[in-house]
Amino acid sequence: MNAHIYLSGEELQALEGMPHIVFRLYLCLKQFMDFKTGIVGASQRISWMTLRTMLYVQEHQGFEETGTPSLGKVRRAMEWLKRQGLVEDIGSKKRGEPIVFKLSLAPTDFSVQNKPGKNPARTRQGNPEQSKFDENPYNSTSNETSAKKPGKNPASKKSKNPADINNQYSILLPIGNIDPVSKNNPLLGNKHSSSSTASPTAQRQSVASQCREIFEFWQTTMNKTRAVLDSKRQTRIEWAIKHYGKDGCLDAIRGCANSAWHQGENDHGKKYDDLTLIFRDASHTERFIQMAEQPSSARRKSSVQEWVDEFRIIDGEVVPQAKVSNGGLQ
Repeated sequence: MNAHIYLSGEELQALEGMPHIVFRLYLCLKQFMDFKTGIVGASQRISWMTLRTMLYVQEHQGFEETGTPSLGKVRRAMEWLKRQGLVEDIGSKKRGEPIVFKLSLAPTDFSVQNKPGKNPARTRQGNPEQSKFDENPYNSTSNETSAKKPGKNPASKKSKNPADINNQYSILLPIGNIDPVSKNNPLLGNKHSSSSTASPTAQRQSVASQCREIFEFWQTTMNKTRAVLDSKRQTRIEWAIKHYGKDGCLDAIRGCANSAWHQGENDHGKKYDDLTLIFRDASHTERFIQMAEQPSSARRKSSVQEWVDEFRIIDGEVVPQAKVSNGGLQ
């Protein structure tokens, strides 16, 4: 996944006035785009469920468009992008085949940002010939004269059309926990010595990405290929991420997978391995984490003993041991 998103002036103009979910969907696609080809979903596969998870909006009082959008809403947002000429569907239409898109307006020569003398932020220049002229230090006087001509400044107050500005500049959006102005950013250097925390939007995107990764790990581990990441499972995963982190969640899933009792070796012959059980509460999650850390021999021996009280209460009568005398019972 790309650490930064670059939007050109053409892309910004095409996205102008689009609904919020359409703009966010395009940003999601840009995160997975191959900058050499402009294709999404070929080298790194995506799915409609992945896009739905990334479009999750945390619930806020007074806002209606929260939660995970439906599949139909995501598809309608994709149709908006197609009509605007931003996205082209080049994938197979067969059921079960991966979805593949081409971002038609996205710049594909991203690699030039690391070359000397180039524009690292992919800023679109208004006049390419003028850019070549500016590289000559002996032409500084002529450059200053031409810059003062009216109508050359795209941000001039005389220009009342926002498209005039959008066509001249691109924007750089940080994704994840990378601070675009911190000293830890390899693209912008250490011009700024102080770093700031990630924005709430970036944090929510990070949680959504971890949630998807944990769900897919559970699918593979438990062989639940047809399982769906519904709202209940997503809520429990987000709760577990908040309290135990991604590694703790993965350990809890491993602990449940290693428990013979939870994998069906019980009186009912039923598996108890759903995410809603693993992350039901702190007691369940911590027990599964502990089981993942135990040796395999000790884990198998104690799996039934530790969990039988959760589901059954065994009633019985204690019978004293019979005394043996002369080879018989008394």
